[in-house]
Amino acid sequence: MLVQQVLRSTGLFCAILVVLTGCRTSPSVEPRRIDPWGSTRAYYEKPEKSGLRPVRPYPGPQDVCVEVARTSVTEPFMEPDRLLIACPYYETGAIETRERNDGHEVGRVGDWTLVSMPARAR
Repeated sequence: MLVQQVLRSTGLFCAILVVLTGCRTSPSVEPRRIDPWGSTRAYYEKPEKSGLRPVRPYPGPQDVCVEVARTSVTEPFMEPDRLLIACPYYETGAIETRERNDGHEVGRVGDWTLVSMPARAR
């Protein structure tokens, strides 16, 4: 009798544990790994999914930020004689580095923070 009670209690505990650990919300869009330069293990939504058109990694090939081209989405954020850079919004270190290098945040589109940078040599 005692063994049956223990087994029932253990079974109930395991069922609750499975339910609690298995209940996770999935994102509304399938995330895509943005790691063409081998720089990170994080997962980001494709810039194109947010209406951005990436040109190249910024400032170099190992970076998570990208220079973006002028599109109808980026037009309101463009400034004369400056580059528009997009960084994943939770890459706060990368964003802070851009700001220390004369950049300033101008907006956010989807998963991407937009930073205006001087159009000088990288």
